[in-house]
Amino acid sequence: MPEGYADDLVVVIRAQRMEHLQFKLNQAMRRVMEWMEAHTLSLAIQKTEFVLLTTAQIERSTPMNVDGQEIITSPAIRYLGVMLDRKLSFWRHISGAADKAADIVNELSRLMANLGGLSPAKRKLLMRSAEAIMLYGAEVWGDSLRYQKYRASMEAVQRRGALRLCSAFRTVSGPASQVIAGTIPIYHQALERKRIRMKKD
Repeated sequence: MPEGYADDLVVVIRAQRMEHLQFKLNQAMRRVMEWMEAHTLSLAIQKTEFVLLTTAQIERSTPMNVDGQEIITSPAIRYLGVMLDRKLSFWRHISGAADKAADIVNELSRLMANLGGLSPAKRKLLMRSAEAIMLYGAEVWGDSLRYQKYRASMEAVQRRGALRLCSAFRTVSGPASQVIAGTIPIYHQALERKRIRMKKD
């Protein structure tokens, strides 16, 4: 089942056994390469990545063959900005997005002193930029935030941003700072995005 966007292409193959997977992979890649050759395009084998989406206990680094070249499967790959790990837990994506947003909040904190500094409207605008980073692709991975471990990384970032937004001290709790700052918990924002997407589909 191939899908493409700009110069990216993803092929999803279902198989019960590794030899069947390799056989189907050969068939799929043959069709892809024939189409590309017909349109004077070429496949960058060196940029090709694989991830085995399975909960089965198998070797993570499994060699696969593409056009005579061996490619080792990865524990996770990025597609359209979302990290897809082998169990589709989305933990690597969520933790990575939280780290990136944390860097933004830390940088913005230098501009948002508790006394004086930016106006409340500008503070809220800057906070939204951190939330936008964390919520990218939430329509796909939103359900994963039902696990406390996954929520915690993003909630910690949102709390730090909310404290700066409402000029509160560190002793103020996360829920209290969010109420004062007028921010919706990241968990509910993610679920709402996924609900809207499913309603459209």
